[in-house]
Amino acid sequence: MRRFGRRPLLAAALSLIAGAAGLTISTPAQAEPREVPATGTFTVSGEAGEPLTGGNSYAFSTDAGDEMRLWGHDQEITVRVFGGWHLILVSGSDRPLAPGTYTDALGYPWPGPNPGLTLVGPNGPCDESVGSFTITDVVFAPYGYMEKLDASFEVYCDGAPVPARGEVHLTNPPAAPLLDPRATVADTGTIALRYGAATVHGTLTCRQAATLNINGAVTQGRVRIWFAATDLQCAPDQVVEWAATTTPVDGLRFRPGDAEVAAQVEGRDPFYDEYVQVDVGPTTVRLTRA
Repeated sequence: MRRFGRRPLLAAALSLIAGAAGLTISTPAQAEPREVPATGTFTVSGEAGEPLTGGNSYAFSTDAGDEMRLWGHDQEITVRVFGGWHLILVSGSDRPLAPGTYTDALGYPWPGPNPGLTLVGPNGPCDESVGSFTITDVVFAPYGYMEKLDASFEVYCDGAPVPARGEVHLTNPPAAPLLDPRATVADTGTIALRYGAATVHGTLTCRQAATLNINGAVTQGRVRIWFAATDLQCAPDQVVEWAATTTPVDGLRFRPGDAEVAAQVEGRDPFYDEYVQVDVGPTTVRLTRA
């Protein structure tokens, strides 16, 4: 049995479990995962002398009213059971977690290339542990949202001669598609000659219903003035028309001719509760008199 030196990590481990959402994930941002009530079961048991279970058996089921959470990414998965249990599975060596058996799994801080396995129960975490886990099915989604985990595990805690063994079978509601906002800028625009303000327009599409903003600038020679189209209501399978006019600035006027328009679409993905920003352009726009 491989072991490592004792570390003062009780508080750190609990803090990590509570804040495991803040890890870097293989999506465009560092995000806190959207936690939703999972459905399924979690069981763990141990013989006399096993410190995590105290020699008892525990069984949780959402059918019985127990509440559980499941989140993670392709290198780390966290399970939280509202009955005092947390489970974290780590692939080790930057490998993606996939169906299979992971042996010599060490407790937090998961040193070296080994897989990681942390189990925390009502009696607290281990100061040092080693074990193994087997994943039979796993489905990942963006931004730390997970759809499914079926796995079994065993942990030898603090030198105990017998392990804690358990299984987890949890499913989250299906993940929504990413918001994926897309905007275009039309190749023509207009100028109000009295003020020299330019009006540009285009289209907007997305894959979820969301409120979005388009912010950008019109540049013509040395003149650059900002514009904003706000509170655009976007919905799947719909094309939203947008238009915006630059704010007049003393001494700065646009004239008929070509200009460059660059913009950004901004908003929050409502399912993943994640800020999204997408660049648009630059696009050459022909400005004519209104």
